[in-house]
Amino acid sequence: MKTILLLSLILLISSSVVRVSAAEYVQDSSEQDINMRDLRTLVDSQMVEIIAGEFMMGDAVGRGVEDELPLHRVSIPKFKIGRTELTFEIYELYLDDTGEKSPEDEGWGRGQYPVINISWNRAAEFISWLNQKLKPQHKYRLPTEAEWEYSARAGTAGDYWWKGGFDPSKWTFTSTQRVASMEPNQFGLYDTAGNVAEWVADRFKDYDRTPRDGSMQQGGIFRVVRGGGWDQSELGLRVSNRESFHPGYGYYSLGFRLAQDM
Repeated sequence: MKTILLLSLILLISSSVVRVSAAEYVQDSSEQDINMRDLRTLVDSQMVEIIAGEFMMGDAVGRGVEDELPLHRVSIPKFKIGRTELTFEIYELYLDDTGEKSPEDEGWGRGQYPVINISWNRAAEFISWLNQKLKPQHKYRLPTEAEWEYSARAGTAGDYWWKGGFDPSKWTFTSTQRVASMEPNQFGLYDTAGNVAEWVADRFKDYDRTPRDGSMQQGGIFRVVRGGGWDQSELGLRVSNRESFHPGYGYYSLGFRLAQDM
């Protein structure tokens, strides 16, 4: 009799443990799903559709350096690009999920501030994680250099997307700031001049043999950076300005924005 009672008690306790564990599992899964829904909403809500078109890529004004020449026509298929540079708010969902070390914010702010101190390699790792988590129909990626300039120009042909010359009201030179703090360009993109410089997909090459279909440049080691950061001069903020860094390099005025095929 005692043996039967003891066995019954063990079964009851075991059943309770299983129910509790199952409930905890469901709760954890639900919390993960909520985070993923938040992630999808945050990312999709800031993507802008860019219409297909052609433009003249490079320095048309004559203030740049030889790697911005020759001026050449490029055809761009329609695609999507981030309305803003990627924020700490979104990047920290990746950090929470993977346990990766957080990049420094230099005391300027997180949340709606652009993520900084990011190498090309770390940006690529984040994008790989994002595609794995959200499984979008069209994968997220970095914009190509041609896509970046096309969307940053937004139909203009000068040094900057706004009319006239350099305008300090379009850019801050003290630190990063909250994304979308300044006026957007004609395509609805913010901070294409200033805030942070932005990694793009391409490897750095001269324009002599650049693709004319908007695809990325191959070959070489260094990756292209566009847009100019908060700490750069008016020449560095020109829409045709090109820089390049080792893909393992991160800096306090360097971030990225997402792109996506359509």
